[in-house]
Amino acid sequence: MIGFFYDLLYVLPLYIVSILTADIYIANFCADFFIIIFSVTIMCSVTAVYSIKSKLKLLIPGLYIALFIGLIAVESHEDRMSYILSHIWVLWVFIASLIIFIIGKIASKNRYVRYIILSVIFIGAFLMMYFSVDVNKLIVSAAFLQMLVYIVDEIQINWKKTGCDDRKKHLVYTSPCIILICAVVLFSKAQDKPFDWQFAVNAWERVVDAVKTASKLIPGKGDEYAKVGFSDKAVMKGVIQHYPKELMEMTVDNSAGPVIYLGGKSFDTYDGHGWLANNCELTHERIIDTVETECAVKKYDLEYTNSYLKDSKVTLKYQLFNTRYLFVPSKAVIFSGEIQQIPYDERQDSLLANERIGYGSTYTVRYRRMNTDIPQFRSLANNLTDISEEEWNRAISKYNNGSIPGCTYNDYLSYKDNIKKVYCENIELSDELKKQLEIVYDGANTTWEKMKRLEEWIGSFAYTTSPGKIPDEVIDAGDFLDYFLLEKKEGYCVHFATAFTLLARAEGIPARFVQGCYVVRENEKTIMVTADDAHAWPEVYFENLGWIQFEPTPSYNKDNSWITGGGHENTIKNALISSNTNTDDSTELIDTSDNEAVYERFNPLVVVIPSIAVLIFVIVCLLIFRVIIRRKYERHSQNEKAVILCRSNIYILSLIGYSISEGMTLTEFSYIVSNDLGSDAVSFIKVFEEIIYSDVIADEKMLNQIMNSKKCLCGILKSKKKYMAFVYNIMMCFKFTTII
Repeated sequence: MIGFFYDLLYVLPLYIVSILTADIYIANFCADFFIIIFSVTIMCSVTAVYSIKSKLKLLIPGLYIALFIGLIAVESHEDRMSYILSHIWVLWVFIASLIIFIIGKIASKNRYVRYIILSVIFIGAFLMMYFSVDVNKLIVSAAFLQMLVYIVDEIQINWKKTGCDDRKKHLVYTSPCIILICAVVLFSKAQDKPFDWQFAVNAWERVVDAVKTASKLIPGKGDEYAKVGFSDKAVMKGVIQHYPKELMEMTVDNSAGPVIYLGGKSFDTYDGHGWLANNCELTHERIIDTVETECAVKKYDLEYTNSYLKDSKVTLKYQLFNTRYLFVPSKAVIFSGEIQQIPYDERQDSLLANERIGYGSTYTVRYRRMNTDIPQFRSLANNLTDISEEEWNRAISKYNNGSIPGCTYNDYLSYKDNIKKVYCENIELSDELKKQLEIVYDGANTTWEKMKRLEEWIGSFAYTTSPGKIPDEVIDAGDFLDYFLLEKKEGYCVHFATAFTLLARAEGIPARFVQGCYVVRENEKTIMVTADDAHAWPEVYFENLGWIQFEPTPSYNKDNSWITGGGHENTIKNALISSNTNTDDSTELIDTSDNEAVYERFNPLVVVIPSIAVLIFVIVCLLIFRVIIRRKYERHSQNEKAVILCRSNIYILSLIGYSISEGMTLTEFSYIVSNDLGSDAVSFIKVFEEIIYSDVIADEKMLNQIMNSKKCLCGILKSKKKYMAFVYNIMMCFKFTTII
């Protein structure tokens, strides 16, 4: 047993640390306490199979197999395969247990492996602390226990002893103290506020700032071509991954909404597998779009303009992110060709700095926050009229005294004509998709109503970060729409934004695909924008109103509305903020259509059948062992049989309370026992001595004498220690003496 507990001290803490650490990144694998207990039991079983010398250790894996077969038998024939697949994690638990056991055994024999494991624990703890990973307290306690085990064992190796020099015994006997220390760590209440280590934090921040500043000076290809997702082509990938790299620090004012869309690049051409930006002429689209929206609002409701548009401001400070793209919200007030000493060119709707910008680059942008989710705005979109030259000039005059190159009224008219040419390509739809759209658009009489219907319909599909590669058969827009909307019906933001943009164009409505960042503010004024915030969305052009964002991606909430003070309808915005808002591209749609609780009656067979299967397995194994043992016994000589029986009797005497002391002869032992238990109980000892110390061959008479002593001893054991007699009878089921 010393070997078993020694091995367990080496493998069990390491196993607990491994599975719980993996659980941080593997979706709630160990969220169920039962799974943790089951995993630990498996680890103990693997250790027992290795450490226990008895052949009965083979019963352990057999018990698990029998139990699993019994559980499968409970399921109906149709559900068995799905039950097996849903419990495939059991196999991974076994595999993980074997791997950790092997590593633990190697560590118990090789100090360099122990040093490596200790280093990994220290480095992992530091990284988790640095990245503020929420760590289960059990991980800390198990890691602490593992370190103490290694330290104690290392001391035993290097400690020269005059007495017992078995280091395994020393470690096992000191383990209760070690475990008690770790239990105190586990169950003691942590302080509400940890020690801040401010002096270390300050030193570390200086080092980080120095590294970040130095990295800005290192030239290289922009990050947008690597993982962030802003490039000359927006490609639909088969899988998107979590990537928390910090891009920008965003600071907003009090007028900012709960969600901010930072546009980075817009696209105009779809080639069947992704988007391209083919129209890259120098323009002033941003300011023209902003002025057009202001004209529409003032023309419709001059008295309550603030119910539709609100001045806001955002400041962006780039982190370790080298790019030429400038990220700005929609309706940004940009026209000078320079933002805080950062010169740029405007190509289509994208702002490209003249040279790459990186860490520390900061700029502030004013923009018009739109109240698109109120009834007044819907009414505005449904009642648009042409903007006159006088109205245009009056609106543009407030910017740089109206002297903005490329923003005259004639430029505005050319801008509208160009939008129809670039963003309104003809999309051929299949007959099946046309029939579906007829249902979607039924009763929608205006462009706004159609787009809202389209947004709702596409947003009803499933969201996944691993939709798979677009088939090679998909070669154009029509093929993609049929594949995504009629067959696949799942994807991530790029798929949803693409489908919306193409269907809008199929209705003759100008639309474009935009890449950028979707940032949820949550009432904070300073937010760190990461690569996980990268997002794509469609924008639709309403003539005489401008570009309007739509959000067809499930679980993404674009509501930026605020309570209005008046307007044509004098209403207050509806509370549309979704409780499922998620800024991560990993949101899973949950069907809540059926809210009625379903109660299933407990099936007793779930317990009975697996229990019977385990019981049958144990009985069969015992019968097999008895047959094997009997055959092995029959092959022994008469003397060997007599020795086996005599040793069995001596074992019974030890259970009664009589053991042979060191240096005591069998005759002395027989004299002591006979005085208490009688001569019949020890008559076998004389036979035992004759067989051991002479050439006498045991005959049937000797064997019968030994058996008579055994019966006498069993009776004494039963009368003196009933509990021990019961335990002995159970144990003898697994010993050679079971044949008697």
